[in-house]
Order: sequence, then structure tokens, then C-alpha cells
Amino acid sequence: MPRYLDHVKEAQEEAHKHGANLNYEIRSKKIACVISYNSKTRKLFISKTPSDIRAVLKIRCDVRKVIVELGGVVR
Repeated sequence: MPRYLDHVKEAQEEAHKHGANLNYEIRSKKIACVISYNSKTRKLFISKTPSDIRAVLKIRCDVRKVIVELGGVVR
């Protein structure tokens, strides 16, 4: 995976840790992530080039929020 997609890899690991599936599609300016949990799906758009290390933490937090909205339990 290219270096500029490291934050996508972190998002996939976070989703997998909580039992969800994350697929992504690279678009012109954003990356569209599709998070699936218990046959429910939701899209999450993230930046193609994160600005700093805090962006990765924010993405992980957003993934957890989406999983909770889909009915998951985050510990």
C-alpha cells in the first residue's frame, strides 16, 4: 500500500478490531470508505492526504462512531 494511504490502513485495522468490514474507493479528492457491520452499511469520506498525525487519530475515532451508529459495541 502506498505511503499516502497509511491512514486508510489504520481505519481498516480499527474496523476489523471491532468486527466490521471496511472497503475503500479512491476518488479525485477524497477517499470513500464503506463500513459494513451486521449487513448495514455507511459511507465515510476521508481526506486523500492527511495533514498530520492527529488526522489518523480522528479517522480512528470516526470509524468507531460509525460502528456504534450501525449497532456495534465499541470497547
